Amino acid sequence: MAAYAFGKSKLQSPFPNLEITGIDQPVLEDSKILLGFYETLPKTDGLPRKRDVDPFTIPRSVLPSCYLLEPADDYSDWTYRLIGTEIVERFRVDRTGQNLRSFMNESRAQALIDASNESARQRCVRVYRLTPKQTAMEDFYAETMSLPVMDERNDKVWLFGGTFFGRAVPRDLS
Repeated sequence: MAAYAFGKSKLQSPFPNLEITGIDQPVLEDSKILLGFYETLPKTDGLPRKRDVDPFTIPRSVLPSCYLLEPADDYSDWTYRLIGTEIVERFRVDRTGQNLRSFMNESRAQALIDASNESARQRCVRVYRLTPKQTAMEDFYAETMSLPVMDERNDKVWLFGGTFFGRAVPRDLS
């Protein structure tokens, strides 16, 4: 089983109006479903294989919110290889095929690259909540997770994950 690195760490958000904080466990039901699916995947050396992340076996309720990130340039960037329709609709842009550095400022991209690299290097699951910094968005709540998977050549860790949206959850809930 992959290691879990839940906790209250904060990331620099690529979204100026959102705060990203590590959480101890998923709160949203869809996050729990995706994590449960991930835990059922066969493991080799502690990680599932990318080929086992099959859209036909991912629970239908969470598939539109899934993504797949490939390490690029020896882990100096990450490329979206798959982005679910729910994520594209929410953010109003499809970043499939794009590197993180290509669409966000350097410091924000680096913060996400560092967090992704840590998850890949440590082969650990990371779960984060996204909460608004502004009261005008106070009913917004989202969770995102990074779930490490091994590529076919057994030499690179990719990140499978999901971003799920719900109603506001109290900030002190972890």
